[in-house]
Formats: sequence, C-alpha cells, structure tokens
Amino acid sequence: MTQYYVKKEDLSHGFKVGTNNITITKIQKWRIGKIQDYRVNDLDDFIEHLQNNSLTIVDWDNAWFKVQLSSLDDVERLYKSTLSYQNKS
Repeated sequence: MTQYYVKKEDLSHGFKVGTNNITITKIQKWRIGKIQDYRVNDLDDFIEHLQNNSLTIVDWDNAWFKVQLSSLDDVERLYKSTLSYQNKS
C-alpha cells in the first residue's frame, strides 16, 4: 500500500501555511468563465474587499498581493471572496 505524506505546512491548491504570493493573473483565471466581468480593475478596492472578508493582506503592488493563510478555511474564504468581488461601476 502506498502512503502519501503531506507536509504539515501544505494546505491545498499549492497554498501553504504562512504568506502566499498571488498574481492578478491567477485571480482572473479563477474568475473567468464564472463571472462576466472577470477582470479586477481596481486592485486597492479588491484588497479592501478581501480584508473585509477577514483575510490578512501583508503587502501588494499593481500586479500581485501577499495573503496570510493558516487553514483550508482561509483558502476557501480567499476563493469565495475572489468570486464575490464586483468591480466598481
């Protein structure tokens, strides 16, 4: 029987416990096909949306951000928050 070992720090989908760097390209790939306006036009507004959904954003620039994750719930919250974000009109 083959046993697979997962490091304690590994969460899922390539995320790890701690600070994770995420690009806007990745966010748009999550949103494409699920949301008509999949682009994120205002990163500062998007970061505020994530923070309002109890996610800790450590740093960001115009094409990436760093988010602190400590559990699978955080990964799920990040994904759901990304899909629920709507650009300002």
